[in-house]
Amino acid sequence: MRKKHVQLGLLVLVFLLPPLVSYVLFYSGFRPEGSVNHGELIAPARPVESDAGLQTFDGDGFTFAGPSRKWTLFYLGGSTCDSACDAGLYMIQQVRVTQGREMGRVRSVTVLPAHTARAEIDKVRGNFPGVIVVLASEDTYVGLTDQFQYGKDTALQGNGRVYIVDPVGNIVMSYPPGADPTGMRKDLKRLLKVSKIG
Repeated sequence: MRKKHVQLGLLVLVFLLPPLVSYVLFYSGFRPEGSVNHGELIAPARPVESDAGLQTFDGDGFTFAGPSRKWTLFYLGGSTCDSACDAGLYMIQQVRVTQGREMGRVRSVTVLPAHTARAEIDKVRGNFPGVIVVLASEDTYVGLTDQFQYGKDTALQGNGRVYIVDPVGNIVMSYPPGADPTGMRKDLKRLLKVSKIG
């Protein structure tokens, strides 16, 4: 009789244990490493619509969904680059490099207003040679800045943040100033692994 009670107890435990464990894990905040985003996911992804008229420093046209079909680590800069800007540009430069053999699928980009002083542009280009400097006319810069400011309750909050833009020009992730570059590297690595584009 006691053996039957033990068997019945084990049978009940087998059925109750999985939902009990999942309940505890869910409410404790645990998430498996493979499903954690370190940045803020833009859902649904939003296309960059205000990039007409962008030009690289060398005078070439630039679009986020250009023929290069690359993933873009994007820092929206201003007409001066302070210490926070330096940190953001260093981050997107280094995160690209840490992708190893996949580095060729990624570009690091900053957009500056066209009226930015030449000395400031030269400083950015000299300090961050791995970052493509793109210049925007006043109207284009205002339109781009507006597009990246969807309100305080979203992950699109304008200048000072790093964004990941996919090869077809959709903004997919956002990172606040001072974000952990290791988390950004992991997010980008995951995106490159599952992506069939770029």
